[in-house]
Amino acid sequence: MTTTSLTPTSPLTSTAQERDRLLASFLLSLEAENRSPATARLYEYAVRQLFRFLGDMGLGNVALSAITAEHLRHFLAVQRQAGKAPATVESLHRGVRAFWKWLHAEGELRENVATRVPRPAVPEKVVAVITDAELMALRRTCQRDRSTLGLRDEALIVALADTGLRVSELLSLTVEDIDRRERRALITGKGARQRVVCFEAKTMRLLDRYHRLAHVTEGAIFRNRSGEPLSSAGAYLMVRRRGQQVGIEGLHPHAFRHLCATRLLGEGLNESHIRTLLGWSKSSQMLSRYVASRSAELALEARSRVRLIE
Repeated sequence: MTTTSLTPTSPLTSTAQERDRLLASFLLSLEAENRSPATARLYEYAVRQLFRFLGDMGLGNVALSAITAEHLRHFLAVQRQAGKAPATVESLHRGVRAFWKWLHAEGELRENVATRVPRPAVPEKVVAVITDAELMALRRTCQRDRSTLGLRDEALIVALADTGLRVSELLSLTVEDIDRRERRALITGKGARQRVVCFEAKTMRLLDRYHRLAHVTEGAIFRNRSGEPLSSAGAYLMVRRRGQQVGIEGLHPHAFRHLCATRLLGEGLNESHIRTLLGWSKSSQMLSRYVASRSAELALEARSRVRLIE
């Protein structure tokens, strides 16, 4: 009985069509693994940036099997020199590393040279969190808008702060998804992981008021001016506009996720519970950033009570 070896017997062709075919197959494998569309887009961008770099360096006709770890390190170094943020360079590394791992696993490469390219360092940053006063100011500016859009905007902002949901997760909910008696909903988050989230009674009251006055009885819980489901882009624009109205520049929906995480930490919930509620995997480093943010806040509060200068 004969078997077919997956080990390549000839180097990869180097045509643009062949590289595109491999990239398409890689993206298909990500979809089969239930990786999120955002992850797929990030990885595709990273690989295409690498392909462009190879072309600019005169390596457009070099087989991928001939690309070395030094080539990949040079690619990342050029991105840093071009002024890309450390987090962006790290995401490019992640995408290229995933592609090379897939090529090796599929037998397209004899060796995965990307394993010899270290992960770029990303400086730790203290996460900026909006204050309770800023949240109240946002609610008041929505309340001054007497239209159903004012009701919608306040309900959306409060729901984000209450649940810590990603904006895409919140907008994916329908009226039918929410158990109003239990104030709970089943969410499918990143990586197709499901979890149950709960809403506080005041949040449900805001949602109920918006739905009654906007005549939302089924389907998406948040609508645009035309009555169609509100998009993530629409939510981002709304949050930014409301932020500008109260003097908060560059406000984005994720800021309310930050707020929820730090408030839960402040209330003493353990890290395992917070990971579950906010849909973070065990390997995610996000919670450690919020812990650092909370620690910095407590340190500043403690410092404000100390008088060193007489």
